[in-house]
Amino acid sequence: MQVFLCYLMFVLGVNSLELDIVKIIETNIDDSIDPCDDFYRHACKKDLSKDSVFRNLLSKSYDIEVESMAGKYHTTFFANISDYETLVNSLKINVDQDVTLAKYEYVEKCINNKTEARKMLLELNELIYDEKEGNCCFTNIAYDTKCERAATNLEKGIKIYLEEAYPDAKENWKNYLNYLGNFKAFLWLDANRNTFEKSREIFNKLKEEVSEMIKKTPWLINSNSMEAYLEITNQLMVDTKILVQMNRDVVNEVTEQFQICRRLSSSLTRKYCYAKIEVPTVFEKWNSFNAFNLHPHLNLNNPILSALGSNLPPAIEYGFVGALLGHEFGHTLIKSSRDHMFVPYFSEQVKNCVQNQFNKSCEYFAEGVCRTVDFQFDENGSDLVGVPLAYNVFKREQSCVLNKSIRGYEYCWTPAKLFFYAHAAMHCKRYKLNYMTSVHHSSNIRVNAVLAQMPDFAEVFQCDAKSRMMRSKSKQCFIHGEDAPETFF
Repeated sequence: MQVFLCYLMFVLGVNSLELDIVKIIETNIDDSIDPCDDFYRHACKKDLSKDSVFRNLLSKSYDIEVESMAGKYHTTFFANISDYETLVNSLKINVDQDVTLAKYEYVEKCINNKTEARKMLLELNELIYDEKEGNCCFTNIAYDTKCERAATNLEKGIKIYLEEAYPDAKENWKNYLNYLGNFKAFLWLDANRNTFEKSREIFNKLKEEVSEMIKKTPWLINSNSMEAYLEITNQLMVDTKILVQMNRDVVNEVTEQFQICRRLSSSLTRKYCYAKIEVPTVFEKWNSFNAFNLHPHLNLNNPILSALGSNLPPAIEYGFVGALLGHEFGHTLIKSSRDHMFVPYFSEQVKNCVQNQFNKSCEYFAEGVCRTVDFQFDENGSDLVGVPLAYNVFKREQSCVLNKSIRGYEYCWTPAKLFFYAHAAMHCKRYKLNYMTSVHHSSNIRVNAVLAQMPDFAEVFQCDAKSRMMRSKSKQCFIHGEDAPETFF
């Protein structure tokens, strides 16, 4: 039951991200807690130095990968902002410096080219006063033949505007820089389509497993709902077309605004034009560590897809990505008590079993307020679908090596054990009280409730029936498959 230390050995073929992930898993372990007593607190010690370390690692790995692409991805589509670093460095906002430079720029144009000087004033009128032409505002300065004096008056006028009438310029510019950073998400998506295939491969195996279980589920057969469930299941896909098109639409929209700014001759007006661009937030969604179900599309965000492209061992792929996909799969299969889903019927016996398990886990593992409420059923049920589903496929795929030792790490790992630790690591967070305002249960309850329901977990860790993890198990919940309830009610 305790995980004993092994001698360190040199192993070929282990990539750096895998080593980092396993190192985080090992660092988070609290050896003073038996995995069969409280697996979550064994795998996620209370005094974590940082919150969500595992997720942060994958997000950082993705950010580094994306940064390495900046300025190197050259296509016609991205030609206008391919030199990302030059753009950022040349356009950062500094009000005092910008106004001074504008003053000198106007003096030069006033002395050497009156037409260009007036054009600059017209641009500033449009930027600041939304006046595109005519004798208004800054254009009156053009009548002053003393260029230094005219430029000083211009400087004063611009500064008043930037400091008073346009106080959000710096914040707007910061948003635009964030947009440019998020824009690179599309570059990454375009250059890493192989990771889509990897996610589809895992998803298709999960889908095949679910379809076979549905065909054997008594309450679906007896309510004449099996065909409807199979059809709904067949509709599901991991498809990036919707994501890619969404990104392209946003890129086109902002590129058009970008080109308008770029055509302006004044460096000041060009810069503050960028700051006024309406920045869409769509890319931020894909750069965060998240997965979601937009039936029939299941979506994995870029940091997760990036990890899949790193050739991680199956135990981590399935314990992490497989369980995530299984959870999102569950949202289509579970009849939510608060939202309309796509299934025509759902077993009340199964619903009660799921909620009872989470309530019982609260009794055994509460850290503060802990109660299971109706609006959490969708998430609770999806947890109980997703992790066992991922493990069943993983166990079949890795049957010949499932319990063989993996050498080269601080702990004596087997693929089976590493699966469960990878899953727990995804949920590891610093200690927080439990509240009833979230659709998700707290992380410790989510992990322990699901594992208590999995006979495979008890077998892998040799948990005694009297252990706390096993005592926290309510009635075995068979959601789908031949052991599921006979009737809908």
